[in-house]
Amino acid sequence: MIRIFTLTGLLAFLSSAAFAGESVPYDASAMRWTFDSRGLVSAHDVAYEKPPSEPWEAMPVGGGDLSAMVRCLGGSLVLHLTKSDAWGFQQPPDAPLGSRFFNNVSPGTVTIDLGDRAAALLTRRFRQRLDLVHGRIVVELGEADEKLTLSIWGDPHESVLLIAWEDPKRLIPQATVALDEWRESMRVWCEDERIGAVEIHTRPARPHLANTGMQDYFAEDKDPLQGRGTAVVIGARTAAVVDRSCEEKTASMRVSFQDSEARLIAIACTVAAHIDPTPQARATLDTLLARPLQEAESRRDAWWNEWWGKSSLHVTGDDPMVQRLCGAYHVHLYTLGCTNRGAVPSKWDGGPGLMRRDERTWGLSEWVQEIRFTYMPLYAANRRGMAKGLTDHYTRMQPYLRRQTETMWGVDGLWIPETVLPWGHAEDFILKADGPVRGGYFLTRDPETIRYGKFEQFNAYVGLLFTAGLEIAHHYLEYYDYFPDDAYLRDEAYPVVREVCRFLSQLLRKEDDGLYHLGPANALETWWLVRDPTDTLDGIRAIFPRFIALSKQYEADRELRERCAEILAHLVLPPHQHWDAEGNVTEDADSYAPAGALGPIPKPRNFEIPALYRVYPFGLSGIGSCDRDVCIHTFNRRIFGITNSWSLDAVWAARLGLADEAARLLGEHAQRYHRFPYGGWDSSNSSVWPGGLAACPYVDGAGLSAFGLQEMMLQSHEEAIRILPATPDTWSGLFRFAARGGFLVSACFSEGIPELVEIESLAGRPLAIYHPWSRPDASKDGNPPVVVRSSRGNRTIAAPESILRFEVQAGDKLLLCEPETFRNHSARTAVERH
Repeated sequence: MIRIFTLTGLLAFLSSAAFAGESVPYDASAMRWTFDSRGLVSAHDVAYEKPPSEPWEAMPVGGGDLSAMVRCLGGSLVLHLTKSDAWGFQQPPDAPLGSRFFNNVSPGTVTIDLGDRAAALLTRRFRQRLDLVHGRIVVELGEADEKLTLSIWGDPHESVLLIAWEDPKRLIPQATVALDEWRESMRVWCEDERIGAVEIHTRPARPHLANTGMQDYFAEDKDPLQGRGTAVVIGARTAAVVDRSCEEKTASMRVSFQDSEARLIAIACTVAAHIDPTPQARATLDTLLARPLQEAESRRDAWWNEWWGKSSLHVTGDDPMVQRLCGAYHVHLYTLGCTNRGAVPSKWDGGPGLMRRDERTWGLSEWVQEIRFTYMPLYAANRRGMAKGLTDHYTRMQPYLRRQTETMWGVDGLWIPETVLPWGHAEDFILKADGPVRGGYFLTRDPETIRYGKFEQFNAYVGLLFTAGLEIAHHYLEYYDYFPDDAYLRDEAYPVVREVCRFLSQLLRKEDDGLYHLGPANALETWWLVRDPTDTLDGIRAIFPRFIALSKQYEADRELRERCAEILAHLVLPPHQHWDAEGNVTEDADSYAPAGALGPIPKPRNFEIPALYRVYPFGLSGIGSCDRDVCIHTFNRRIFGITNSWSLDAVWAARLGLADEAARLLGEHAQRYHRFPYGGWDSSNSSVWPGGLAACPYVDGAGLSAFGLQEMMLQSHEEAIRILPATPDTWSGLFRFAARGGFLVSACFSEGIPELVEIESLAGRPLAIYHPWSRPDASKDGNPPVVVRSSRGNRTIAAPESILRFEVQAGDKLLLCEPETFRNHSARTAVERH
């Protein structure tokens, strides 16, 4: 039986006794943590003890760009390839207007047949392990003196996958490598000691951009698809090709290994615009094969060692689900390390890897409501380089988006559609309906009721959803808040935030009541054509003030600043009602409504809760806000629970300080969607595999779960950093996460109470942190003392306020603890030294 298991007993100090005060993994004299961060990761390795022969049982591996889902079939390894910038078509040229023409496709399937001997070894003993720390898959066949151990990994700096094994007894003298393709546009070849495939698109994308009037934006030699090539090249080291063949869509070669040295097979894949990428792929392959195996392994280990050293998490509790969530967290970070460093972000559906041909449901477009989940956990996880991938993605689109805004809306500014292709194109609109239109959910725009826009038809789910641009602006600012960089804020974030505000400021209208309104518009995808959608207006309340402040700081854009300030000062207030699933509206002073008024389609069409977007993503309300009780009441009365892998319930519970509810909801979410055997996440749609599993693993549920765990441990979106703001009192462990303001926060805690808290300043900004041991009755009895240790010595704050404030410089570390903990820890340290 295939199973997921967690290796246990690795870290003695993480026992329950450790968190009762007997052993804290911290050296106070050196001001450093002593826990084994690599051990924390490897504790969540995933192992199969039966060959994963089905596609849905495969494990992901990759070097950040080229990746594969890996499984065993008899004595063969099967690697199904995925690359985020390998694009193709999924609809014919004459498909109806509004079709999703494009797709993210697989470069092919590679099968390495190790022969009958390997198949026989497999029957004696089999083990396939996801080695998280080293970023590889390890496959063991046989035992004792007849054992073969294979390693599969992706080079962290090149688009190459490597398969290596030691074979001193020459158990496997030969192997047959086959590359299978299926698309008509993909041609296979055999030449010298290499096999490969190449696809160069002759069909242009430009005609399919006419739905937004963008068919003439690209010159012929800049077409996003025409002339775009994908090449795969495969070779082996210290091997002679004794046979090779090309038959229709399969290229294969049989290689004979010439000595007992380590075996190495490499797969290179290159994508290039308007040139044949095969020479580049061959050159990359040759370079990798020429390197000693030890050097290739060292490159891999160095990258993954740095990756895992950026943050840490370990949690235990009385419910086995806690360990499962922690394991899923680490598998998700591993998956992003394998797949999310390519030319464009890895796709939320199939980002971990496609499993069968090009099979996925949602085409090439990214939804803002989905791509965010790839990046939400990366901020606190301190993956600065990868976190910037989201803003880089939208920054590259800006010229196209600006032109498309003018074409579709007749205004300037920046319209960021909910769904966009990698270059910025919106597929869900029809500027001029001069042909057949895709069936489903397209509506005709009535200029009398929908006065903005120039298009004739639109997808009703996303066409009038205006929150997307505000949420992307939020992520530009979020990146800066976590990783302060004034040049980035001025040159990259501010222009996007400004133009998003400019666009929206032209849609809002001041009415006879003296207030600005928006409508008809969507409250997310759930409530169509409503008046004053709460999610969008709360996004305005969050983003407009940031733009105004930056505009003043830069002494720029005064006219737009004054316009936005005017809108904020007279923006319609949040409505207080309850809307049920049948579209019935009742007054409720203690609840926020999804919008100001229903539209012509009274029932919800999806399962989102727009009224809670003020809690997350926009952070207007939470634990310390004056409307927390209203938000909790809104949360408790929400008409949808966890209906999809993207349901934000657990995140909202954490942001509202509902610790036990957040834990329960994360557990429910995992029970429903954490279902692929390797630890990948399922979806509520695209079900094709046994048990209703989706066609491929999804990133959204994984990112949501990881982010939810982080928010339970640490929050920093309010005035000050909160330690364990929503952690159940049955949880113990430690974490090291980044916090807004440029801080790295580490804490060791027992049964929901911190023992030690360390804050390292990375940017030299003022530090504010809520008292980690504050009392509920602090206003009466005061807060307990706090010991502060730094390189300047120790001091005790005898009567601290609820927020502790410090002036720090970049590189400074502060250690906070209660006096008793400090005395006990100091005494233990003295004894150990003696």
